[in-house]
Amino acid sequence: TGPAASPLAGRRLLVVDDSADSAESFGLLLELTGAKVRTAASGALALQALDDEPCDVLISDVSMPGMSGLQLIQTLRQRAGGGDLVALACSGYSRAQDEADAIEAGFDALIPKPASLDHVEQVVLGLFQRRSAK
Repeated sequence: TGPAASPLAGRRLLVVDDSADSAESFGLLLELTGAKVRTAASGALALQALDDEPCDVLISDVSMPGMSGLQLIQTLRQRAGGGDLVALACSGYSRAQDEADAIEAGFDALIPKPASLDHVEQVVLGLFQRRSAK
């Protein structure tokens, strides 16, 4: 998908993963869509990054030491404006219960790791379409 056709083009994304290599490589892949991508290596660093500059889409690993992705999204959803953020949980586990836990915590969807660029684009497009239909 070229940048002009991507639902991520021009969007501000924050990728959160305690594996800096994973976050960085996934961020570089997402930049191919024309998105502006930042990365954070922990939930606490993600909160700092969002204080500095909000984002349109959050893609966060679920299992991280310290503040988990579930704790991160719960914190963000309680903040002013946190409800507007499209948030994807990323997990190596994709059982129905894992998805239910992610949705209950405040994520919009759970995507399996490793996530393909096409899959992320499809999920984000669906979420933006659902929000604009409200």
